[in-house]
Amino acid sequence: MSVELILNVAILAFSIFCYWFVGATTPPSSMPGIMSAADWPRLILIGLVIALSINIVKLLRESKKSAGAEAKKWRELFPPRFIVAFVILVAYSIILEYLGFLPSTFLFVMAFSALIGLRKISHLVLGALCSSVAIYVIFQILLQVLLPRGMGVFREFSIFLEGLF
Repeated sequence: MSVELILNVAILAFSIFCYWFVGATTPPSSMPGIMSAADWPRLILIGLVIALSINIVKLLRESKKSAGAEAKKWRELFPPRFIVAFVILVAYSIILEYLGFLPSTFLFVMAFSALIGLRKISHLVLGALCSSVAIYVIFQILLQVLLPRGMGVFREFSIFLEGLF
């Protein structure tokens, strides 16, 4: 059994658990006909479960065709860039609470852009700034989703920005 198949089955199991968890912990919509807070994550998870199921079937068919082939090496499955991307994502999730949404998202987009090969500092800064502001406007202003404000001076900055709009 290949490592890729094992990971697909593990992610499928986790996705099914998340589907259940989101439904079990989110209250139903108070207005009939309006989607509740659990509906969008559940729709995305349904898509993920379908895609994973298709991939698992494909992997099982391939493994039957090449029964004598070796399983993929871990290094091929998890290249160094993948590990760095994972570390960046974990760091983002940790600093999000302390720095707030805008500064941490700005740093996250800059780091990810550098990881995928963008080298000009001006492009990194401009791309990260535009992405962060666009996401902020969509979620904070248009959808009115409360984003993490941060602590200390970062919290004051977030409150200042909210006061502008």
